[in-house]
Amino acid sequence: MTDTGGDGVAADPAAATAATLTVQPGFPVAAETNGPRTATTPSYAVAATDVVLAFVASDAPAGNAGFSVANRSVTGGTLAWTRVGSIANTRNGAVAVYRGTPSAALTGVTTTVTETGGNQAYISVIAIAGAGQTLGAVTAGGGSGSAASLTVNATAAGSWIFAVGEDWHSTTRRTLSATTTPTLVDERSDPALNDYWVERATTAAAGAFRIGTSAPSTADWNMIAVEVLPATATSTPTPPPPAPTGVKAGFPVATETNGTGTATTPSYALAATDVVLAFVASDAPAGNAGFSVANRSVTGGTLAWTRVGSIANTRNGAVAVYRGTPSAALTGVTTTVTETGGNQAYISVIAIAGAGQTLGAVTAGGGSGSAASLTVNATAAGSWIFAVGEDWHSTTRRTLSATTTPTLVDERSDPALNDYWVERATTAAAGAFRIGTSAPSTADWNMIAVEVLPATATSTPTPPPPTPVAAQPSISPAAGTYASSVTATITCPTAGTVPYRTTDGSAPTTSSTQSATATFSATGTLNAICSGTGYSPSAVASAAYTITTSTGGTGGTPTGTPMTTAHRTSGVAPLAVFFDAVNTSASGTAAPFAWSSGVYQPSDLEGSQYTWSFGDPGSGTWNATGSSKDQATGYTAAHVYETPGTYTVSLTQTDTTGTVRTYVQTITVTAFAGTTYYVAASGNDSAAGTSEATPLRTVARAMSVALATSGPVRVLFRRGDTFPVSAAYAITKPGPGIIGAYGSGNRPIFTVAELGDVNVFSPRGTGADWRIMDLDMRGPSLSTGTGPVGPDVSHQGVNLLVLRLRASNWYVGIGWGDWTPIYATPHDGMFVVDSESPGNGGYGMYLGGRRIALLGNVVSDPVQTHVCRVWQAHKGVFSNNALLRPGGQRHALKLHGPVINDGRPETRWVSITDNFFQASGTSQWTVSMGSPSSALSESSPVSHVVFERNRFAGSASLVADIESEASHVMVRNNVFDDTAASAVSVLWAQRNTGVPAPDDVRIYNNTVYDGTAGSGSGLLQTNSGVTNLRVRNNLYGAATLSSVSLIQGAGGAGWAADHNLATSSPGFANAAGGDFSLGTGSPAVDAGATLRDAGLDYQLSARPRGAGYDLGAYESR
Repeated sequence: MTDTGGDGVAADPAAATAATLTVQPGFPVAAETNGPRTATTPSYAVAATDVVLAFVASDAPAGNAGFSVANRSVTGGTLAWTRVGSIANTRNGAVAVYRGTPSAALTGVTTTVTETGGNQAYISVIAIAGAGQTLGAVTAGGGSGSAASLTVNATAAGSWIFAVGEDWHSTTRRTLSATTTPTLVDERSDPALNDYWVERATTAAAGAFRIGTSAPSTADWNMIAVEVLPATATSTPTPPPPAPTGVKAGFPVATETNGTGTATTPSYALAATDVVLAFVASDAPAGNAGFSVANRSVTGGTLAWTRVGSIANTRNGAVAVYRGTPSAALTGVTTTVTETGGNQAYISVIAIAGAGQTLGAVTAGGGSGSAASLTVNATAAGSWIFAVGEDWHSTTRRTLSATTTPTLVDERSDPALNDYWVERATTAAAGAFRIGTSAPSTADWNMIAVEVLPATATSTPTPPPPTPVAAQPSISPAAGTYASSVTATITCPTAGTVPYRTTDGSAPTTSSTQSATATFSATGTLNAICSGTGYSPSAVASAAYTITTSTGGTGGTPTGTPMTTAHRTSGVAPLAVFFDAVNTSASGTAAPFAWSSGVYQPSDLEGSQYTWSFGDPGSGTWNATGSSKDQATGYTAAHVYETPGTYTVSLTQTDTTGTVRTYVQTITVTAFAGTTYYVAASGNDSAAGTSEATPLRTVARAMSVALATSGPVRVLFRRGDTFPVSAAYAITKPGPGIIGAYGSGNRPIFTVAELGDVNVFSPRGTGADWRIMDLDMRGPSLSTGTGPVGPDVSHQGVNLLVLRLRASNWYVGIGWGDWTPIYATPHDGMFVVDSESPGNGGYGMYLGGRRIALLGNVVSDPVQTHVCRVWQAHKGVFSNNALLRPGGQRHALKLHGPVINDGRPETRWVSITDNFFQASGTSQWTVSMGSPSSALSESSPVSHVVFERNRFAGSASLVADIESEASHVMVRNNVFDDTAASAVSVLWAQRNTGVPAPDDVRIYNNTVYDGTAGSGSGLLQTNSGVTNLRVRNNLYGAATLSSVSLIQGAGGAGWAADHNLATSSPGFANAAGGDFSLGTGSPAVDAGATLRDAGLDYQLSARPRGAGYDLGAYESR
């Protein structure tokens, strides 16, 4: 019996009958988190005979990934997890597959993946009925600059090939390769610029099977695929066939050249049945290799060449394998490899007799600072594993790894310091097989291995199993009685299926209305099924709705007192609107603007709770946090309306006396109406440009005609195209204006030349109301003064929306500054939304102004300084961003203001909510609010801040997660995860004597966790210079308390510190998994003081929910 699985168990051969493979209803169950290193699935149930697979992923650096999978809860038995094959981690990011084995039928299962390096984590679990208990082929790989795909040597017809992939470079959704009719099982994009997906396809026969994607075509990817076999009847095991007869005499034929880009073999002859392989290599730079293989001469027929698997080129240098198929017995064959970049080329051809015509497993990889080796998941005993390797760093001859008794087939060293070799070893059994070298041990290498199978007798193929049944849909909301109309949503659990529904009580079919929603204004019944390609229709789901007359308005429209919080109430989609519930009157240069919101002004602004609903439930969720875009809290808020329509915004204000007030305002959003210019790389600058059929070609021509056009204008660049930019554009034309994208695929790429100290697109002065969106803008260098977008320092920017922009290879990713001409009239209505700024040279973002909004952005890994520096926020909102890993000793968020009394409005009235802040290994303060330094020339006051429901991930270098000297600040319901040794969560003290001493600061209901034994410092460090500082209802959980001093120092007048708890037994639900909600028996439950100003908890639940207020960020359920 042949072992065909990664678990080392012998697989049953194909038999006459095979069970139907079916994904159990309710699967997949999936989860992801950004940064806190763990992800836990929703609850699920499995049968004892189910094959259970967990597909996991992370954004770990190449070669540094590790996972563990365990159950957080399970009822009825055990579910043991083991990894299938290796972790695919040759590129940045990582994926792996785990197999769960249930001991019995189980319920209430929740499963957690932990990424051992503390990186982002993703998990998707499926349960499969009708599957054999032995898995089939397992193949892993990775690549760069290509679509993600693998070739799996399937062992049976009718099996399912599952693949989990990860693209470290892009959040663009995958387009699956249509050739194998795949199904998308699950896909998630996380805010750190990754996309994770699971797909599935069905084999028609045993042999080479391609699974993967066709777009994006420039992915930076890892992928692993596993074969799930149908359950089959027991049959007599087939003994393994004999090994291939051998490499034919006269082979290999090999040659190399230095620098000419081609190499041609000596002449050779072949039999018609030979398996012919060409092993090729070059010294091409990482990610830039290309080969072609062709015959220079051949007599007696043809020899067609095709590449086997991918090119291994993750490190400098490259290797690949090509298969030659002879049409007959051939003589006089000479074969040439061409290295497309003109680099050194090597080729070694072998002919093998007695081999099967179908190749087995193919695996590629690369590494640095190690001996070169790969693990191949061999599909048969007695097969030959061939590997070609290349070391870009050394000409030292290889020492082969003795554990598999390998044979050196060929080796060449070229004068450019490379060594190329081909080796071969024989498998003793199917399963994991290691091939490679033991020395040199510090190689910089690429390698690819291919399995050559013995010739086998022809057998009768097993027919594919019948079509699986789609899982039953779910309907939300549940059936019941409602006081206004109900819009029901139908969700199909099985990926690739869609809902069909009826609303008259009849049974639905695939001829019924295909829609995922149904609205009931009167009593009725919704029936729905799911169906799709490759699936039979599901069972029917049903929900009956009784609609009664509502006294609170019709059609679900909120009611309340009219308000005037919006800074504008109408405009063209996408329309960015800033909402401001704080009334102000002009008061000198520090606060020169009058504003009337129509909202009651409580005596305690920061202590009151403001909850917004923007009337836009279809706006989706934030990539960075998963929270709804339609909801927000804080006395300042913001929203982008992307769909034309009329929206009713509601605000619920709860003051500290418990009084609740509700307000409403209408926003009208219209579709763009004006002139549109289209631009494509294949266009013509002499064309009109006003249709997709006649596009312009260059950025320069498009901007020239657009800025000269009267009325509203759009310039749309074709997705998937690349455009060079060699000029900057000062936009003084009044909007509405849009610079964006059209078509499908990846965002258009702009490659920008060095332009000096300017922004490429610079709406300014009269150039108000512009939207710059859906572009991938790549700068000339990490030290350039040029930037992608923003006004200049001497002209006011007004109502600028930067939406879904990716900015890389700049000094400042996204940003702008100011200067004296606009001190009294700062940039106003400036939005950066759903944008990305990874790995830029100086700042990820550097910006400021009045009514400024940063929403849903992912900003990470600046080389030198702050992730996000906000130099002025005179009314602002920073919400649902992921600000990750600052450079040097700088900060994830640095919030300060103008120098006191310099003529600019101060930083005041700012809502900082629902963000994720991650320290780097060199950070000292993760968030800083106050003067940039102690120098009197940088005396920059900050006041009136609501800082709630944010999450922190610490590091060993930290002094504090938050450092501040701000006044009138509420810090409530935040989570500080794994604050490191010697760090406090909050450091509040005056740092600059040129600003008023801190006053009126509340630190309420925060949760701190330190899971490292013997580490931890405390919650707060302060001194008597801070007045009216109150610290209450905080919870500090630590593995040990030996180094913990909860509160270090004491405030001055008005100081209060009570109902705070430090404990080694906090009763968190799953601290190791990042869940700090309170479990049964937690000492924090009902242990807090009654605080009307504590606000909603971390999950937006009201307090209290029991006999009293709980400690920490979570109110117990």
